Amino acid sequence: MAPPVPTELQIRKFRKRFRVLDSDGNGVLDVSDYETVAQRIRLRFHLREASPEADRITAVYRGLFARMHKYGDLNNDHVIDENEFVTTTTWSLLGRPDGFDRAILPVLHSIGEVCGLRSDTVLTDRLFEDLLAAEGVTPPDILVAHAHLLDASASFTFADLVQANRDFYCSADPAGAGNWLLGDF
Repeated sequence: MAPPVPTELQIRKFRKRFRVLDSDGNGVLDVSDYETVAQRIRLRFHLREASPEADRITAVYRGLFARMHKYGDLNNDHVIDENEFVTTTTWSLLGRPDGFDRAILPVLHSIGEVCGLRSDTVLTDRLFEDLLAAEGVTPPDILVAHAHLLDASASFTFADLVQANRDFYCSADPAGAGNWLLGDF
């Protein structure tokens, strides 16, 4: 099977996602970067430490890193650099028709369930900010995402956020609002 060929737009979005995930800014991803996201979700949504909800979020993000590490650590140095991240994300999300549903959708569903968000939950400005900030999106980039997603919708729901994630990861359409999910790229 020929490797999928991402567009320049998709590569830019994947590189942006890498930078957002790299919580300590050291240029590589390890399990601590993913645990930082889980910790931010626990704090933003007031989940008690060692509660079933907090444990679930931590497990989801550790699992996400474990899969990334298993398939993405191409040079076996126990971390994921930006090029490995782009390559693995391309293969896992663009290289198979169910890639998003297998890799990203379960994470989003877990966040929704743990944080009490149903698909029809309308995201307030604060809730939208909390979700993006927990992922590591900076305040200026949250404003950009807000302008492209919330301002464009009378009632932006959690289901719309899931679709924006799908568009961010999978769409090559330069006009797609989901491109701006993590802000300017």
